[in-house]
Amino acid sequence: MMKKYAISEAIGQVIRQYRTNAGLTTKQLAHRIGISQQQLSRYERGVNRIDVDTLLRVSLAFKLTPGRFFEEMNMTGTGLDDILYENNEEGDIQEIRMSLIADSIISPRDF
Repeated sequence: MMKKYAISEAIGQVIRQYRTNAGLTTKQLAHRIGISQQQLSRYERGVNRIDVDTLLRVSLAFKLTPGRFFEEMNMTGTGLDDILYENNEEGDIQEIRMSLIADSIISPRDF
């Protein structure tokens, strides 16, 4: 069985939600963002971690900011803080937040 990553699974759920709300198939969205249908399916299931470039292309496809994915995760009960605490034995959440902000994955307003 393939390992799932909590944050990847949560992002994948948001991608799937936006895709289905837009009436797109996995094939259609995959074509728009330049990846295979199989890879998109892996992202939506949380099996593969989505890279920043692909997340940006998904964001553009839905006219969203990447930070919006994290807002959606919080609105669906999958809070970013919960995921960070769950996956960080040291509990140094501030360092992880700053890394995500530095990589432009999220903005300071997301916290």
